[in-house]
Amino acid sequence: MESASGRHSGENENPALTTPLSCTGSPERLDAELGRELAGYVECHRALGSGLAAAKAEMDAAAKAAQEEARKKAEERKKKSEKPTDKPADPAPSTAPTQPVLPATASQVNPTGCGMPG
Repeated sequence: MESASGRHSGENENPALTTPLSCTGSPERLDAELGRELAGYVECHRALGSGLAAAKAEMDAAAKAAQEEARKKAEERKKKSEKPTDKPADPAPSTAPTQPVLPATASQVNPTGCGMPG
């Protein structure tokens, strides 16, 4: 006996989930083992389907998180480029005249010539 699934893979369906089931064997062996084999096939099919769905959801979540992070970084760069600098500008040199340094007068100079007051 040989059996094949009549399902055709759709555009969004994974080919691994549409693999046809094929059974060959003697009638006695099919009678004895077909039920167990079908149950195992169905369980594997369901597990594969849920595993693929979980993997797809995880990849979608990771892609969404990566896009969000990239968007935030782009916004931060944009804000930095638009933000004026907070550093004060170098002060411009004063154009006001400064008082000249005058030489010491005779009364300010130590008559002894050493650092001690005279």
